[in-house]
Amino acid sequence: MELIKEFKSKKVILLPKGELSALLNSCELLIEKDTVINDKVRVLKQDNIFIFQEITNKDEIALRKFTRLKDAETLVQDRLTVYENMWNGCGCKVNYYE
Repeated sequence: MELIKEFKSKKVILLPKGELSALLNSCELLIEKDTVINDKVRVLKQDNIFIFQEITNKDEIALRKFTRLKDAETLVQDRLTVYENMWNGCGCKVNYYE
């Protein structure tokens, strides 16, 4: 898949939201959590890599590659904490592009 090649030169890959279905069909879904505020965050597996997927506030699909499941799980928990704080009115934001 071309996606794997793109990760060699980019930390975050952005896809149009319309491509989410194809992505989900091409990967194994390991984790899916509803953020309540901004759709779901997911950890997908393809070949020997783990892909963290989320939807940005600009309706883009943001993808990050991990070689260890534990690292992807940590980002899921971090994001859920930020979204919970946002829900409680903390004024914090998610940096999708870093």
